[in-house]
Amino acid sequence: PRLRVIAESISRIEEHVSRLAQGLASRANGGQRQEVELGELAERVVERFRPLALERHVRLVCYRPARRVRVAATPEAAERCVETLVANALAACQEQRGEIQVAVSEEGDWGRLQVADTGPSLETELRRAPFAGSMSMRRGSSGLGLASLRALAEAMGGKVGYDESDAGWVRFALLLRRWS
Repeated sequence: PRLRVIAESISRIEEHVSRLAQGLASRANGGQRQEVELGELAERVVERFRPLALERHVRLVCYRPARRVRVAATPEAAERCVETLVANALAACQEQRGEIQVAVSEEGDWGRLQVADTGPSLETELRRAPFAGSMSMRRGSSGLGLASLRALAEAMGGKVGYDESDAGWVRFALLLRRWS
């Protein structure tokens, strides 16, 4: 019963994030990008999700470099993107005691925030187009979380990625242009 309540809460959050994402994406397109420190943002979001991860027996860790990774982003939109990635990873690990790793790094002109989890692999159809929307691995989910993530990232001049090349790990990444 407690897991059902949590799953329902996450579904409501996803719906809320989807609506917010649409509004934020339109504002991010016309909004002024600011300097956002990606490591601080990652740690702040991870700390918000830590109690739920502990309750589910999921190990949640955050890795960030000693050097600040500054990106150009709309702060609210960037935070929603990170929340979506961590919430999805936590939902994926719901049935098992898993691990989620949030890692911040630099790649050339990009700041990268990667969220990797040991939850199940994506279903074949979802794997083909994970950011298309309207498809989900969770019952009761709208499937719009990743589509909203992509819309927000692109509105900020960024991009998203997906990878399952390492056995046992599903990785999603948010890439945002470095602040100059």
